[in-house]
Parts: sequence; C-alpha cells; structure tokens
Amino acid sequence: MKGGYAMRKKIGHIVIAILASISFSTICFSETVEDNHNVKTSLVDEDIEQYQDFDPDNEWIEISTIERGAVDLGNNQKLAYLFGPEMYLSQNKDIPVNLGLPNIYFENDGANVFAYYQAQYTLQTSRASIVGDRPGNFRAIMPSMSGENTHYYKKTMLNGLPAYLVIIDDDVVNMRSSTIVYGMQSGFVRVNTRYTNIGGKTQENIVVGAAYDTMLNGNDDVPIKFLGKNKGLYIEVGEYKLEYRFNVPDGPTNWMGGEFLTPATFIKQQGSMDKGFNSMDSIGMENSNKNYGEIAADNIDTGISMKSQPLNLKVGQNFDMGYIVGIQKDDGDPVITLNENDQTFEGGDFEISGEWFDNKSDLVNLYYSVDDGKPIRFAENLSNINPGEAYEWKTTIPNLSKNNHKVKVYLISSNQEKSKERTVNLSYVIKPKLKETVFREDSELANQAYPGEKLKFKIELASINDVSATYNSLKFISPIDKYLENLSEFKLTTEDGRELKINSSEIKDKKLSLTTDERVPLSQKIILEFFANIKQETPVGTKINSLTQLEGTTDDGLSISKASSNSFETEIIPVKSKVEAKVHHEDGTLAESGILGEKLIFSGELKPNEMLREKEYEKMSVETILDENLEKVTDVKLTTKEGIEVGTGVYDKETKRVKAELTQPVSPQETLHFSFKANIKIEANIGSQLKFTVVFKDGVAGGISLEKSNSNEVTVKIKEGHLEFVTSPTHLSFGNNLSISSQKETYSVFSKDEDLQVQDNRAGKKNWRMTARLISDFKTTENEKLKETFLFKTKEVENPITTSAETVIVERNSEMSELVNLSQGWNAEEGLMISVPPGVAKSKEYQAKMQWNLQDVPENKN
Repeated sequence: MKGGYAMRKKIGHIVIAILASISFSTICFSETVEDNHNVKTSLVDEDIEQYQDFDPDNEWIEISTIERGAVDLGNNQKLAYLFGPEMYLSQNKDIPVNLGLPNIYFENDGANVFAYYQAQYTLQTSRASIVGDRPGNFRAIMPSMSGENTHYYKKTMLNGLPAYLVIIDDDVVNMRSSTIVYGMQSGFVRVNTRYTNIGGKTQENIVVGAAYDTMLNGNDDVPIKFLGKNKGLYIEVGEYKLEYRFNVPDGPTNWMGGEFLTPATFIKQQGSMDKGFNSMDSIGMENSNKNYGEIAADNIDTGISMKSQPLNLKVGQNFDMGYIVGIQKDDGDPVITLNENDQTFEGGDFEISGEWFDNKSDLVNLYYSVDDGKPIRFAENLSNINPGEAYEWKTTIPNLSKNNHKVKVYLISSNQEKSKERTVNLSYVIKPKLKETVFREDSELANQAYPGEKLKFKIELASINDVSATYNSLKFISPIDKYLENLSEFKLTTEDGRELKINSSEIKDKKLSLTTDERVPLSQKIILEFFANIKQETPVGTKINSLTQLEGTTDDGLSISKASSNSFETEIIPVKSKVEAKVHHEDGTLAESGILGEKLIFSGELKPNEMLREKEYEKMSVETILDENLEKVTDVKLTTKEGIEVGTGVYDKETKRVKAELTQPVSPQETLHFSFKANIKIEANIGSQLKFTVVFKDGVAGGISLEKSNSNEVTVKIKEGHLEFVTSPTHLSFGNNLSISSQKETYSVFSKDEDLQVQDNRAGKKNWRMTARLISDFKTTENEKLKETFLFKTKEVENPITTSAETVIVERNSEMSELVNLSQGWNAEEGLMISVPPGVAKSKEYQAKMQWNLQDVPENKN
C-alpha cells in the first residue's frame, strides 16, 4: 500500500537514509511487543483517550454543518472520517440523514474508496447504536426528522486532528447515544459510543450494540477474515483492506463478522454464528483464536456487528463501547507505522512504537536513526509468520540530549525491500519552574491576612543551569482575584540585583500581563515583585488564590513550554485583639462580690496586637451596656495602660451605654484601657449577679478594618453589707516598771499590736456602737488581783469597764465603707486607761482580759 500508516501526530519533512548492507544470519527479537491472543493494542493513545471526553462542555464547540477529518497517509492518500453520508458534507446537520453513523473512506489521488453500503448517499442499512431488551425488540437510536434531538460538536485532539461528537437523545427508547470519532496518525479512526439511560427508571436486561453493512469499494460478496490473536476482522477487495480492531479500551464484549444485521435480526433464536447472535447473552467470534487470514464468514452479504452482554442500566448511568477501523491500500512494499507524533520533550529516554507488516518476506529488521545519524537496528530477524498480518513493536531511544531531534524508523525485509520511512520531530522544550509567594508588609508569609491589608507578591523564575541559552522575551500572566485592588510597584530583577526593563504592564479581563524583552541567561534567576491591596469589603473566610503563568522565547530556537507557578492561598481573617474585662473594689482588689450601694471600678483592656506591627490605631470605639443593677456612672475614660488619656468617654442614660471614642493615634503595641465607676443600686436584689462585658469596635489600623473584639464576661455577686471589725488589738500594754505610789495613779495605753478599726459596709448611714467588758481583772500569776482598774475616758465622762456590764465606748454612724479607727485618738487625756488605787499594787506583772463588742443600733423612728 502506498503511504501505509502515518504517525499519530503531525509529520514534518521526511529525510531518506540509505543503509549500505543487510544481514539475516540469525533470528532474534529485541524490544518488541509480545503479541498474544486478546492483548490490548498500543495504537490507542491513553492521553488522547482521556482528552476525548463525552462532556460537550469540555472544549467541544457545537457546529451546524457536516464536516470531515482526514488522516494523511502520504503519497496523496488519506483516510477520511465523518458522520453521515459523504454527499452531505458542508450541509446542515438537521437534514434527515443517518447522522449518528460514523463513516470512513479512503482517498487515493482524488478517487474515493468507501467502506459501507450507500456510504455516499444514505447509509440506510447500517446502525451505529442499537438497544433492546429481548429478541425482536431492538431499535436503532436515530436522529429525529427535525433534528431537534441531535447535537453535533467538534474539537481538535492532542494529535492535531479533528474529533467529532454526535449526541442523540431518543425519547422512544429512553436512551442517549454519544458517539465520538477522531483520526489516529497510525492510519485508523477511533470510534467510541457512550449509552446513557435518560428514562425515569432502570433499564433491565438490555443489550446495546452496533451493526455495519460493509461494502468495500462497491463489493460485499467477499469473505470476512480474522486478523489473528482475536484482534478483530478484515475484508479485502483487490488491493484495499478494511480492518475492524476490537482489542481496544472499551472494546465490545462480543463481535462477529457475517450477514449484515438489522435491529429486527440482531438477535436470532437459531442459525449459525455468521447469521447473527443466537441469544441476548451469546458470544461472538472474540474467542475463536483463529490465525491471521482464516475465514470468519463467506458467501454472505458482508456485515460487522458487535454487542454487550445483558446489563442493568440505572437512570443516568453510562456504558461505553468502541473500536478502531481503517482502510489500507497494499502497494506491495513492506510497511512500518509510527504511533508517536511530532511533539515536545525534555531530553532523556524516548519511547517509540508502532506496527509493521509485509506480504512477501519471511523476516524483517527494524531500524531507527537520530538526526540522520548512523541507523540503529533495534529488532533483528523478526519472523513474518503470517504475511500481511500486522505486528506491534516498540523500543526506547536512550539519552537524547536536550536539543531538537528528528527520529526516523523503517524496516528492511529479507527480500531486500525497504519500507517508507516514518519520522517524528522532537522539539526540546524548556520547562521553567515558577514559585509564587505572598508576603505581608512585615515580610511574614501571608497565609492569612486582613481586609484592607497591603500584600507583596513575589514570583521567582528558577535558574536553569544545564541548558546554554538566553531568554529574549518573557511574559508573566497573573489572574487578579476580584478582591484585590491598587496593584503597584512592579519590579523585575535578576538574582544579582540587576533591574530589568518592563516593556508593558496592563490589567485586562482581570489578568495582569507584564512583559520584558531584555536578554537574560537561563542560568539567572528572575524575580517579579508587585503589591496589591485586599479590598476593605472582602468577607472574612474568603480565600484569595494567587497563581502566575509564564510564556517566553529564547534566542536559539529552543521552545519554552507555558509554565504555571504553585497556587498560593491567602485566607481573609478578622482582625481581632484580645479584650479582658475586670471589676475591682475601690481598694484595687478584684471584686468577685459587691455590696448594696458599693462603688466599683469597671475596666476593659484591649491587649497589644502583634499582627498590626508598624501600624497605628486611627479609629476605635468601645462600649458596654450598663447592667440594670448599676447606677451613678462616673469617670468614663480611655487611656493607655500608663494612664495617658487618648480618648473621650460618656455615659448615655437613654441607651444605658457607657462608651468612649479614640481621639488620637495609638500604636497597637500599646494596651488601651477603658474604665468607669458605678454604684450597685441599694434596691438591687441580694444574691443576684451583675454582669459586665465590653466590646472594642469600628477600629481601623493602617487602613485595615478591624473586626470587633468582645471581652470575657465578668459576674459580680450582690451581697448585703455588714458591720465588721477590720482590726482589733490582741495585746495592750500600759507600761513596764511602773512606780508604786501612795496616791491613785491613772495610766494610758503605752503600746498595742493593732489598731481598733471598724467598717460599716451597709448602705446608708446606719447607727452602731462599740462596747467593752472585762472578762477578768488584772492579776498576777499568783492570782493576786487589782480590781476595777479599767476605764474609758472622754472629755466629758469617765466610764469604768467592769466584769459585770457592757460599757459603751462609742456610739455613732459612718459613711458606707468608711474605715473608722477608734484607737487613733487614744492619749493621756482620752481613750482606754487604767486607774490604780494607792497601796494596792505590788511589784509584779499583772494581766487582764477584755472583750470588744460591735453592735448595730436600731434606727430611732420617733
């Protein structure tokens, strides 16, 4: 066949290399594909298979006129593929034709060789999608007469050839068929159909399939033969061969060649295999294990059919089935094909693969060459067991340098015949590595940031030291998140600090595009930096993603692949500072409880915020709602911890809010102190709790809006006030070495270990009195007594203190919580004293015991 197979990607120019001599001395086999029965073919490219995709939203473009694609086989020969009859090319897809049927034909110097009956006009007898749940109840999935249920799409595959997708929604059988056809550079067309249940319930025990009424070059009265190894079937008419290969991904479970089938005859209850499938679950010819060239069916109206086993298809569930098909022309020469297409690569080992076949020789040798260098024989004396049968091969070319290369493969048969060369052009591609990092203004990583904060974006293009080349143009492309604004301070430098000229920087369609055409060796690291602000209105929890792409060229023709940096994510968090609320008594101690009428000090502290270094609070409000048990608010202040006033405070009686406003800038490293005083109401319920919290809000620091910060809650239990001793002396001395007098002597207190202090914490001025009573008179250790010697003296009166009755020391009232020191004024004229009669005391030490009593005095209401 002329041209044979072609590569799977675009072919550049072909250069012929002549080998001087050939030797077939021994039979050996190097790096070829083991070709056993039922082995999946390597002709189908996995990357392209993944790229084909049945989803019409994935890069498919809907079209309205019928188009065709073609695989270039060389020598003015092509393998064309399309949907529907050939005569409807360029016409509207809604013309009522068999649009859902894949069609192929061979172009040979302008003459077309068709594969199917009525391929030019109607394709009326072939059916690409058949479904049924029992024999005699099969139906083809077909376009409607109006074409409304059919959609037609196109996209370019990774090998540069077009792919077409036809989707038909058939409401009669409640099934969608989505069929893709695309060309393969190896000389085949890939056909794959997805069946989808679009009904309202599971379709049970159904079989899906396809039936093609073949008529190669106008002749359908020829045998159908096996390809061998259970790969599939072929039909020969003269120098042309039609091949169906089923050993592909998603290949049909059952396939056969024989009488062409219609939906009505697709499943037969009796008859030979070449007359149809015998039952829903019958097998086909897929496990016949026949050799290449053996007859599968003869003396029939030829057809190729395939099907699934019975299956249950749930609503929305898919089932895929496909094959590859091709037409070849035998021009008498041996043929080698190459699966690889022109492509970029990164240097190192490179694997190539394909098929070879020869109709005449016994043995073949396979060769490759690199850049027209010395041919390398990589497979020697391969046995051509079944002349005409295709055999797969593969080998690896080791250690290709990081440059552009041209690889050629060919075979030479034992009959000294050489195949046409197949060529793949490899373009070494430089794959730059980009690293993107985002920083806060304090140079810390911006994994988290605040609304309004300014960020620094840094993109580093890594140096490449193993390639000697120079950038002559670079383009950085950064999608700009919708929550960023005010991009500025663009700077492009090399690692050694050289600043590069930026030719242009623009923001269009939410993308920053920045270019330079300065020449920089690949061995130099290049750094792009710029700044942007997070919008003030950015919601907390938003994640801003930053990613930069790079395009470029070098001055020595090496390709640079498009590169993308890592994605850097910045989470927007609320700007909060810690706030601590406290309640104190006026003496500075923490108030866990308070008494009726007591004045307490309430405070809230906004702690220093390390996240706001190098900024200033420009605005801040603070407030609290006054507890219903409080009144008489005074001294509302906003200060630093050192007491410097930085704001004004007020109590709003209508709203019951105590609040303050910042009036001058303050560093967030300072502690802001909010405080006020308030009294517990006298009528408050004893045992209840007053509650206090404070909130700092509406803050702005360095242009950043701050989230309001709430304090902890402090509770103070309300208690009834009481009258109490604060301190009382436990030891009183009236002096040592007192003289024994013949006269009555009076002595005042010489020393005491504590003052006699009283505090009345009851609300309002309440009356109280202090009394004293002698527990025991003065006596020595020998029990020698001095009786009735104690007295309490005022300016007006002297009151003896005895063991027989309470003596009133003082009766008065005091301000709430006022500390009254009763012993403060004791001296030689007033206070506690002893009076010693003449001639009674002895030169000994005397001790006595006294008891102080503090009493509430009922209010006199008369």
